[in-house]
Amino acid sequence: MSLLLIDIGGTKCSFGFDGEVSLQEVSTADFDEPKQILTEIENWVRAQSTEIKRVAVSFGGQLNFATQIVSQSVHKSGWETFSFKKWAKEKFNAECLADNDANCGALGEWSFRNRPASLVYVTISTGIGSGLVLNGELYRGQNNLAGELGHIQIDPNGKPDELGNIGTLERACGGYWILKDFGKPASELLGDEKFFQTYAGNLAKGLEIALKLIAPEFMVLGGGITNVGSKLESTLQEILKSTLSATGTKLELTKLGKSNVLLGAKELR
Repeated sequence: MSLLLIDIGGTKCSFGFDGEVSLQEVSTADFDEPKQILTEIENWVRAQSTEIKRVAVSFGGQLNFATQIVSQSVHKSGWETFSFKKWAKEKFNAECLADNDANCGALGEWSFRNRPASLVYVTISTGIGSGLVLNGELYRGQNNLAGELGHIQIDPNGKPDELGNIGTLERACGGYWILKDFGKPASELLGDEKFFQTYAGNLAKGLEIALKLIAPEFMVLGGGITNVGSKLESTLQEILKSTLSATGTKLELTKLGKSNVLLGAKELR
């Protein structure tokens, strides 16, 4: 019997059995609706002829953990009111727990670092979110809305996002908006020094708010945009030097890559 791990993001969906070296990966843009992605997973599982004992899901959107029902999926519509728990029971007769990808990422980084007392994980990709581990436990907050770092305002004169929020961190630094504003992906634009410095400065504004509010032992950055590498890490450390010194926080990029959300999904209880 196997544990099926699934990561559904704004641009990609990865899935496979726990312990596998490589995972299956599909582009969410290739599918018009969520059911088609799930059918892809179902067909792959059947082809493996393996009985599923449990399913763990990292989902790139808001999810009510208590009910296991999707509340909102901004970057890929059609998931609203979907229940991963019901789906897993119907298709595989297996139990399932799902959570927001930032929460799963936080649990994965927390587990990797031998479970420190406090950790903030920030995912910087299509959108921006964060997961909070406080006093050794994942903190979801009222209505599961804790950690929505991408929605905080960093520029009162900034542009509005699709929800009408002005000058948010996600509006300035999220991959979705960068592509929409500049017509090029962040991976390409960050190679330009002027753009990079402006981007790092905007990102630091949002991170500083979280650092001053929570003062965690670790702040870990992950998500596709962090693939730019150690230059982003060192630049942010320099910009936030005084704040990091005051809070005693270690700021670093993930060493787990995209596997942190799947490692964290396994930790869901």
